[in-house]
Amino acid sequence: MTARELLSLATPTADQLPARIEALQVCAFDLCAEVTQLKDDAARQEEEAATEAASESNETKRKARKCELLRANGYYQETKQQIATQERIHFQLLERTARYRREFRLHVAETMKETL
Repeated sequence: MTARELLSLATPTADQLPARIEALQVCAFDLCAEVTQLKDDAARQEEEAATEAASESNETKRKARKCELLRANGYYQETKQQIATQERIHFQLLERTARYRREFRLHVAETMKETL
């Protein structure tokens, strides 16, 4: 199940919370690995741009040329957008997991209170 599918599901019952929490955590971990890969790709593009811009005569011109090259690089721009999107979804997964954990702890506390 994808992250978006998990986030769009209705709130689970108390009995389903542990399984949903685990699914959210696994999905968040996978998404984190994907973000790391995307960041590596972006870093490679930045290195290539820096190498290309190295021929400029001073630091200011090198920085300007590097920025110019990165702005013109469609793959780099798309990668940066994907990183931002995936990081936002990762944050949503972590927040949802934390909320479900709180709900489950509350459920367990109420159940313990009733049995005592």
